[in-house]
Amino acid sequence: MVLSKKINYEVLANNNDVKLEGVVETARAVCHELCQPLQGALTFVELLLQNMPKENNLYDFSINIKQNIDEIANITRKLNNITKYEIKEYVAGVNIIDIHKASSDFPSNSIMIKPFHCNVHKKINSK
Repeated sequence: MVLSKKINYEVLANNNDVKLEGVVETARAVCHELCQPLQGALTFVELLLQNMPKENNLYDFSINIKQNIDEIANITRKLNNITKYEIKEYVAGVNIIDIHKASSDFPSNSIMIKPFHCNVHKKINSK
C-alpha cells in the first residue's frame, strides 16, 4: 500500500514536470512575441511624453498608456519567471495558470528557465 502511494506521487510529480515544461515553453513564446511590439509602443509613448507639455490634453492619456505598457511588461516578466505549475479556476470548470503564484524571481524548481531579456522591463521616468 505504501509503495503504491509512493508510485502514485511519483507519477503525479512527473505529470506536473511535463505540464510545467509545456507552460514554460508557451510562456517563453508569448514573451518573445509580445516583446517587439511592446518595445515599439513604449518607445513611441516615451517620445510623446518627452515633447509634450503637461498642460496638453493628451498628456494624462499618454501617462495612462505608459502605465499600462509597464503593467504588460510586469506580466511578461512574471511569465518569463514561471518556475512551478500552479492553476486557478478562471470560470466554472475552466482552469488557467496562476501567473502570480507560478512565477518566482529566484527559480527553485528542477526545471529552470534560462534568462530571457526584453528591454520593455526597464522603468521610465515620466515628466
